[in-house]
Amino acid sequence: MRTLIVGCGYVGSEFANYAGCAGHEVHGTTRSHSTANSLADRNIIPVVYDWLEVAPLPTTGRFDNVVIAVSHASVPGLPPQLTHVRGLTNLFANGTDWFDRCLYLSTTGVFRGTDGELLDESSPTDPKRPGSIAALAAEDWLRENMPERKFTILRLAGIYGPGRIPNLEKLRTEPTIDADPDSYLNLIHVEDIASILLRCIESNSCSSLYCVSDGNPVRRGDYYAQICSWIGVPVPKMQPNPKPTNDMATPKRGSDNKRIANAKLLRELHIQLRYPSFVEGLRPLLA
Repeated sequence: MRTLIVGCGYVGSEFANYAGCAGHEVHGTTRSHSTANSLADRNIIPVVYDWLEVAPLPTTGRFDNVVIAVSHASVPGLPPQLTHVRGLTNLFANGTDWFDRCLYLSTTGVFRGTDGELLDESSPTDPKRPGSIAALAAEDWLRENMPERKFTILRLAGIYGPGRIPNLEKLRTEPTIDADPDSYLNLIHVEDIASILLRCIESNSCSSLYCVSDGNPVRRGDYYAQICSWIGVPVPKMQPNPKPTNDMATPKRGSDNKRIANAKLLRELHIQLRYPSFVEGLRPLLA
């Protein structure tokens, strides 16, 4: 198989390793020539490409799969509802005949829970943060411009793994953390994301939308207390984020309180997670 990864960063690079081991010819885009050299050292065919620029993709031939793993971070001078939409418009300016399936990495931030609701693929969306707004706009673009059989949207929970442990430095250095200890945190290990992407590619009956989490949401207070016990530091005081004073205000990261279900993912793709909770995933990293 020939697989193109648009945005070969933290998740994209991990998936590239999995795809390469499965025998794929892996191409990965980056905006940096220095990063391109690093990709080549890892047997990833580098493609220097910025999907926000109106320019043809500098690679040829047909791809079996296109995996879009671009960051949802804000882009200066561009409203969030246009960041990924512009990228998708440029990437697919010449149509969709040059690949078989597109996998787009979205975020569970498109949901907004306040009372610990259990949410799944059928739950309503109401993003407030810029990155989540960008992701949902991209999802809508795919539904409007691509046949449903050609794409799969994966809404990822909080990503963690080697070199990426949520709030670790804050726990080590700060006496207070702005978060509600009773609110829920939803997580997924980067290795499980990579294996799920590979399973989607290999499946002949992949749906157009999945929520991707470990299915074991943990209360933030319990999460922080457990990590503090592993690294041997006092548990910081936790204070809930103040609620926005109006509907236009951007809530702080971690201010939501929702639980993400992964039943559809496990049922349809027969997934067995390597890290079914943060305990299995984080403890080896902190040992």
